[in-house]
Amino acid sequence: MKKRTGEILELLDEKYGTEFICYLNYETPWQLLIATMLSAQCTDARVNIVTKDLFRKYPSVEAFADADLKELEQDIKPTGFYHNKAKNIIACMKDIRDKYNGEVPSELEDLLSLAGVGRKTANVIRGNIYHVPSVVVDTHREEMKPVCLPATCSGCMRNFVNVKGGKSR
Repeated sequence: MKKRTGEILELLDEKYGTEFICYLNYETPWQLLIATMLSAQCTDARVNIVTKDLFRKYPSVEAFADADLKELEQDIKPTGFYHNKAKNIIACMKDIRDKYNGEVPSELEDLLSLAGVGRKTANVIRGNIYHVPSVVVDTHREEMKPVCLPATCSGCMRNFVNVKGGKSR
């Protein structure tokens, strides 16, 4: 890292701190993976309401892998786009069970091979679970500027904010 970049990052850390908060509720890596998948086009608050009961009903990777598609769709309906989300969650959990011995992989390539997992979700997992510096940015933002936000779910040093004031997740 260049000296000037290091100085800038140090100043930002001094001003905004270095503690990062994930606003999605989870206890295990697979729960964060599912919560992040559900957060697409949905608020973290709504996801937390849904996952509170969801993680009780489906207490393991195996339970999600073996879930009935229609039933899971109804369970996650409040998060929107529930047909695709349910299909992807089941396929993703089957791969985690069958290919990764029930463990959420840490490598970007492995995460990206999972159904419904894109770069954003993969980096949320890498940052929050495996503490790999990762940048999480929504690609649909037109006007963005870099800012340090300590309260991000990315687990990374930086996040981005829409110039008009809307926080990007």
